[in-house]
Amino acid sequence: MEGKIQSMECFFLSDIEEMSSAFLFNCLTYCSLKAQGSNLRIGPVSAPTIRSVAKVAKVSTATVSMAMRNDPRITLEVREHVQKLAKKCGYQINPVVSRLLSQMRSNQSAARQGILGFLSTSSHSEDASCAFTKTWLASARQRAEELGFWLDEFALHEKELSPGRLLEILEARNIRGLMLAGPFLDHSIPRDLYDILGRSSVVVVGERTSKPALDCVLNDQFLTTSDAVAKCLASGYRRPGLCIHPDLDGVVENRFSAGFLVSQRQLPADRQIPEHPYQARGEKDFVAWVRRYHPDVILTLHPEIKIWLEKMGTPSPQSIGLVHLDRTKELTGWSGMKQDHEHLGTAAVEMLINHLFHNEVGIPPFQRCLFLGSRWVEGRTTLRLASSREATSKPGGTGKPSTRNETTQRRKSP
Repeated sequence: MEGKIQSMECFFLSDIEEMSSAFLFNCLTYCSLKAQGSNLRIGPVSAPTIRSVAKVAKVSTATVSMAMRNDPRITLEVREHVQKLAKKCGYQINPVVSRLLSQMRSNQSAARQGILGFLSTSSHSEDASCAFTKTWLASARQRAEELGFWLDEFALHEKELSPGRLLEILEARNIRGLMLAGPFLDHSIPRDLYDILGRSSVVVVGERTSKPALDCVLNDQFLTTSDAVAKCLASGYRRPGLCIHPDLDGVVENRFSAGFLVSQRQLPADRQIPEHPYQARGEKDFVAWVRRYHPDVILTLHPEIKIWLEKMGTPSPQSIGLVHLDRTKELTGWSGMKQDHEHLGTAAVEMLINHLFHNEVGIPPFQRCLFLGSRWVEGRTTLRLASSREATSKPGGTGKPSTRNETTQRRKSP
């Protein structure tokens, strides 16, 4: 008896999809004729329906309905066959109607539309617990709840959670949308997650992957760095330098150093400074770099260099300015660029829900990346120095502005 009821329900829902598609097709046809100035009275137009696709594919209407929704209960071969024929016939599902029917199938209320997942793919617990990952999760969860979704958190570094076990959990909870957080080695998603990717709508948060190329939301570190350089120059600094760990730059495809190098091209050759590769135990090399090239402001991701500058007698901001390229609330007093991780998590969950509404599942045919900007936060690690216009307008000015910064460095240089 239960099987008959489920069968009747499946045919009932597919009939609704068929009627909705036909109605929408007729409405669009009528609007098109009116837009062209036609006064013709038209009758019903024969639109491709689930029933017509099922007839061509020689399957049931329920099979067509599930295949168009990428339902895993239908084999991949059948899904691709039905979808290919549907595209040839010109049949398209209505994403709004599809979502409504999905709620009816799962007996979900209108107030709670489904469950999403936030997956930290790193094998290291510190990656899942770092400040910006927590911020992404918190802001994504808040926005998801505002839009009627739950957001469950998963972390692969937990010993009992293998990719296979995760797939079972996602199936049991009917979680079809996933946010992925890295970092990802060589910008690649682990191969053992491909089965999960194939049945899910996926958005990567915080970086861009290339194997496979998934849709993503991330900060534009290129503009973050170039905007920081521009802000320093506008404040009167003349010799900006960059000190960043190569591995961190590599995670974001070297966009930090790219933004810095492009900004340096706009400076005279004698004011261009090569970037310095930060190392945790590289204080000696850092001191040598400062004394050789005399930067008057340093862009960085590493707060400890502030202590190194103090130890060498060139404290910030009196001698050398410091700008943090990911200025968070924990970095009290620092000047820098706020990457706004809160909005990044919000934008990622909005993109993911949009994918769900449009039934975009698996690896996309082309990659879409949403880059978010950063904003300047004024702090106590930079000064507003005399501008070049003020320097050249002084009596006896040479036309080549000099700052207290440069004078101090010349005195302390060997």
